Amino acid sequence: MKNRNKLEEIRAKIKVFDKDQTVKSRRMKMKKLAAGGLNTLVKDASVILDVVSLVKEGIASSRSSDSSSPPGSAGSVGTPYLLDLLASSVGKRVGAESYSVKNVDGYPLGAVARGLMEVEGWGEAMDAHGE
Repeated sequence: MKNRNKLEEIRAKIKVFDKDQTVKSRRMKMKKLAAGGLNTLVKDASVILDVVSLVKEGIASSRSSDSSSPPGSAGSVGTPYLLDLLASSVGKRVGAESYSVKNVDGYPLGAVARGLMEVEGWGEAMDAHGE
C-alpha cells in the first residue's frame, strides 16, 4: 500500500506534463528514450554503458528544460515524468512473461537500473513501482 501511495503521489505531480500540448514534442522524445534505450539492451557491456549514458544525458537535458520553465508549469515537471516513465518501463519488462534473468534480459536491465542509481530521484521512482 505504501508504494501505491508513492506512485499516486508521483502521478498526481506529473499529470499536467502528461496532458499538456505545449510539451508534446518533449514528451515524445522521452517516450522514445525510455522505450528505445531499453529495447536495445543485449549482453554487451559497451551497449549497456551506452544506454546508461544516453539515459543520463536525457535526464540532464530534462532537468535543464525543467529549470528554464516557469515554476508550477507543465514544463517544470518533465524530469519526474521521465523517471516515472523509465521506472515503469523497467517494471513492465521485469513483469513480462518473456522476461528471463538467465537469458538476455536480467543482466543488462539490472545493469542499467544500477547505473542510474546515482541519478537523483531514480531510487524513489523505482521504489514507487515496486511490489
